Amino acid sequence: GVVRDCISYSAVFSAHQKCWQWQQALQLLGMMQRCDMRPSTSSYNAATSACEKASKWERASHILSVMVQSEVEPDAITHNVMIGACGKAMAEQLHFLYPGWRADTGYSCVAAEQGEV
Repeated sequence: GVVRDCISYSAVFSAHQKCWQWQQALQLLGMMQRCDMRPSTSSYNAATSACEKASKWERASHILSVMVQSEVEPDAITHNVMIGACGKAMAEQLHFLYPGWRADTGYSCVAAEQGEV
């Protein structure tokens, strides 16, 4: 059989992250905890990244909360992923509120066309 250890879980997390499978990444975190395995910073980062890639910033934020409650130290990767998740959420909200908003330029195309910029 396959031995379940942090290395094998990390490999599975990486696959979920790359395929944007955030639900499976969350299930894997739960499975680790049920098997009395303590997820590592990299495990939490991979799950958070999968959520970020799928634009699930609320889930990413929840994972960060669980990580801190579990006394697992966030690192620079954790913070960068969270910044990315929040940034995507902000861009989506701006586009919804201001349909002319383009995140790649940082200003409203509509406002620019009307000479307001």
